[in-house]
Amino acid sequence: MHLVSAANPQAIELFTGLSGDEFSELMADLEHGAGEEVADGLPGRQWSLPLADRVLLVACYYRTDATVRRLASLFAVTHSAAARILARLSPLLALQPLPQRRLQIERVLITSGGLALVTGGVSDGEGRDSAPGAVRVRVDVGTRLVLRVPLPQR
Repeated sequence: MHLVSAANPQAIELFTGLSGDEFSELMADLEHGAGEEVADGLPGRQWSLPLADRVLLVACYYRTDATVRRLASLFAVTHSAAARILARLSPLLALQPLPQRRLQIERVLITSGGLALVTGGVSDGEGRDSAPGAVRVRVDVGTRLVLRVPLPQR
């Protein structure tokens, strides 16, 4: 079971800084421009996550303080699979500063029940909103995910 997935619109906006429509456009541009480099369903070893979840994993890596091992557990993949995803997609994606913060979320508590957004005022040492097995990450909400450079048209 994925704790974080691109099927959750709240996760997309939180971890990428994009709305659902903007994320769909980014995915279309990435699929069209990068082609076989990121395509699913090609002969050979298949990716353990669909492309949208792989892009979300890269966004989580860029915009949070989570380690590769923690990301792997959040997306229910091995840490080596998470590292391969980062190695393949990281060169294609970048963060762009936002002129203003759209969200005022500073931290996210991720539990098996979903995402709990934590605003300011709660220190990392306080556990009043912690649940067993919960993962807390800090999100850089002053950025959004974009393509690093315009990809060549194929």
